Amino acid sequence: MGKMVRKTAVAVMVVLLSAGLGSNTAEAAKKSKISKTKLTLKVGQSKTLSVKNLSKKNKKKLKWSSSKKKVATVSKKGKVTAKKAGTAKITAKVGKKKYTCKVTVKKNTAANNNSNNNSNNNTNKDNTQTPAPPAKTKEQLAAEDRENLTALIKKQRESGALISEKLTDGYFYGWNADGRLTYLNLSEDEGTDFKVTGEIDVTAFTALETLKIDYNGKITGVKTTGVTTLKQLSLDDTAITSIDVSTNVNLESLSLADTQVSSLDVSKNPKLEYLTFSRTKVTNPDVTKNPALKGLSCSGLGLASLDVSKNPLLTHLNCTGNKFTTLDLSALNKTQEVTVRCDKGVTVTGTNSKVKVEYYSTN
Repeated sequence: MGKMVRKTAVAVMVVLLSAGLGSNTAEAAKKSKISKTKLTLKVGQSKTLSVKNLSKKNKKKLKWSSSKKKVATVSKKGKVTAKKAGTAKITAKVGKKKYTCKVTVKKNTAANNNSNNNSNNNTNKDNTQTPAPPAKTKEQLAAEDRENLTALIKKQRESGALISEKLTDGYFYGWNADGRLTYLNLSEDEGTDFKVTGEIDVTAFTALETLKIDYNGKITGVKTTGVTTLKQLSLDDTAITSIDVSTNVNLESLSLADTQVSSLDVSKNPKLEYLTFSRTKVTNPDVTKNPALKGLSCSGLGLASLDVSKNPLLTHLNCTGNKFTTLDLSALNKTQEVTVRCDKGVTVTGTNSKVKVEYYSTN
């Protein structure tokens, strides 16, 4: 009888202990916690946080806050949006209980990404960056060039121009092995009148290397923005009044003689070798950012001064028809032949046996 009682007592104790352990395990499993204690986002991205295992009653009491709203904000539903590079602490509070997440925001270096963009513009539902569109094939780019050139020709011909509709016409158009337009010549030769008019926009031709529209007084503007492949641009004796070559970073030759251009900025063209702007309205040229310059023609401008101290490779300089009385050539390379044309009365210094100075009368 005694043994039976002891066995029953042990069994009851085991049951009670088991029940207690089960209760503790369930209680531990239901412990509330924030979904992430650390989070890294790029500017513009977002991620929704939550507090797990809250009762319905406590979920209604849950309040979210950010320690640095300029870095990251958080909505009433726990959606964190990255605003500016830095760190911030996101806090979820229920009564006296607090749950925190450290958010690190990094700069987004992707093109066209604004720090205030909504994350939907940069991420998908899984908070990953939207992949960039696939690069165009050579065939697609060549087809676009043909289409864009056809449109340019059509527009000009509708205005009375006589340029060829034949894309293989070598006088007007040139193509490389990939079928890309690299050469466009709308210049007037002696005795010709192609009647090309208005503004010529070549921004669609992203492989273009040479553009020539000389001797055409009906051309009022030329747009080459973004054509980084452009090497030669010749617009002599046209009616243009301004030109922007700041994005044509590989430009090697620029000719603007006998135009109405009054301002010229070639500071973004370090590869420029030949520059002509004679008989324009330019009054204050600056070629100090063009170390590769070999030929410079700036005659008939009435310039008060000319600085070629940063152009050691100059071999041809025509600066007649100006008002300055001194010209310093000491920066020129001492081993190359140099020809300089200037007005009589100009004192030329810094010459050597390789420099030939030719004086011209301004009368």
